[in-house]
Amino acid sequence: APTPAAPMLNFQTSTASSSGPVDFTLKSRVYVPYGAGEGFGYGMGAVEQFAYDPVEKYAYTVSEQGYVNVVDFVDPATPTVMAASLSIDLAGKKLTDVAVCAAQGLLFVAHGADDKTSP
Repeated sequence: APTPAAPMLNFQTSTASSSGPVDFTLKSRVYVPYGAGEGFGYGMGAVEQFAYDPVEKYAYTVSEQGYVNVVDFVDPATPTVMAASLSIDLAGKKLTDVAVCAAQGLLFVAHGADDKTSP
């Protein structure tokens, strides 16, 4: 497994200028599978979108392969993909977006229309 270097996004909020971020520092890295806890590969649409739940400290990722995987960020230095039993299989739907409402305990997942291959 790759060794994380060190990303954190730093802003100078006290001066509130339009200059943007001051610097980036890699904090950690996690590889998320495109399937239910398995299947790693470039170009497979493993994480098309993600949503972060600041209450539970989980990131929910959606893949083009139809899976929602959960990443535990309790310790940002060592994020962990949760067990496959926590992934959600949406039967191969091409997932396009995800949102979380931590206050209500809700997760929203969107998928694209089925491909039409015959008239």
